[in-house]
Amino acid sequence: MFKTVAEQKSFSLAARVLHMTQPAISIHVQTLEDYFGTRLLDRTNRRVSLTEAGRVLYHYAVQLSRLYDEARKAVAEVSGKVKGKLIIGATLNYW
Repeated sequence: MFKTVAEQKSFSLAARVLHMTQPAISIHVQTLEDYFGTRLLDRTNRRVSLTEAGRVLYHYAVQLSRLYDEARKAVAEVSGKVKGKLIIGATLNYW
């Protein structure tokens, strides 16, 4: 949730993307801020921006997201349940 808020620069937009309520997103971010003991986001006029601590955490959130995707794919391959999108393109060449 924190990563999405940072990317959308808005609690309400993040809530829409995640199909959640804005208060639920706010509570999650507040819990993170309490856990780390510092503000992660500066809140101003319906927009948010990352604090220095928020930028550090965002960097790790991106890495964690990437690792989660890799782990999910690796487990799917090992278990024989490979999933994903297959995009096929074609053209019609008339000679």
